[in-house]
Amino acid sequence: MEGWWAIFKKFFHKKLTMNNYVLYILVFFILIFVIYMAFKAVRSNIALRKDFESDNLIKNSPNSDNDILAKVKEANEMKKKGIITEEEFDNIKKKILNN
Repeated sequence: MEGWWAIFKKFFHKKLTMNNYVLYILVFFILIFVIYMAFKAVRSNIALRKDFESDNLIKNSPNSDNDILAKVKEANEMKKKGIITEEEFDNIKKKILNN
């Protein structure tokens, strides 16, 4: 059985063929695509957070006992899903209860 160093040397001391170039180019484009998708996901999460800001949550519904409870429940669900933090949840609760 060959050692790791011998396998490493065999792999990297080969002449690069056209197949190797095509493979490297394909891997490069896949990497670029994955990075693009990651940035797109981060950007959409930022947009989602802006949609669920505490002021929008408070402004969008009329005040009644049932609505206050619904707002707090909605804020709690947002906290559970990771859309808002614990501190943001507390601020939303205070604003809802003060209105």
